[in-house]
Amino acid sequence: KKKIGKIKILSVGKMFAKAIRRIHNGESVSVLFSPFEDF
Repeated sequence: KKKIGKIKILSVGKMFAKAIRRIHNGESVSVLFSPFEDF
């Protein structure tokens, strides 16, 4: 893998899990896009 200093690779697994859970429970997923949400 080539490493570039200005790019940070993030896992989106937790975000997908939260989105699936919220959709299953009939809740809004818009809160997942808050800049203050910690994944």
